[in-house]
Amino acid sequence: LGYNVIGPDTGCTVTEPSSVAADPRVDAYTRELGPGSPAIDLIPLDLCPETDALGRPRTDGNGDGIVACDAGALEFSGTAIVVKSWPYWEEYGLVDLVEDGALYVVLMSSAVFDPADVVVESVVLNDTGAVPRGWNYVDRNGDGVLDLRLRYKLKDVPLVCGQQTLSVSAMTLAGDTVGGELKLDVTGCVF
Repeated sequence: LGYNVIGPDTGCTVTEPSSVAADPRVDAYTRELGPGSPAIDLIPLDLCPETDALGRPRTDGNGDGIVACDAGALEFSGTAIVVKSWPYWEEYGLVDLVEDGALYVVLMSSAVFDPADVVVESVVLNDTGAVPRGWNYVDRNGDGVLDLRLRYKLKDVPLVCGQQTLSVSAMTLAGDTVGGELKLDVTGCVF
């Protein structure tokens, strides 16, 4: 419909963005949009599906007060943040549905992100509707800066066995959207 974003890459620095290729709903070349992308809010809302390829709702990604669709498979999820679960040093967090009663989600601090700026009640795991049952600030990665740790009851978060990715998004006190991907390796399923 004429909403492709194509342009020269002269003067651009090409980096490897975070991939969502582990999710079976998208292919290996699918990437999240970065802040300021011309693909954000490019398409009128009535010309596209209600959700993106991962089932995420359309948002006002450029902050102009109008909800529109982003060009491409994925809706801009805001400033990318690092999201981890136990054990924090591995790529995939580990969850055992037989032994674990809770899922701990950690929003990691970085040079550009302070978890203390997050409105805790706004944190969303995919479209599960799960809300944190508790939270605190801890230095999970030993960098001397506090990270935000959220506790969810496993029964509130529908998980399947094997490796999977949950989208995590939240609002900051300034009204900005932040988001990241929580990778989990789930065991202990009863068949």
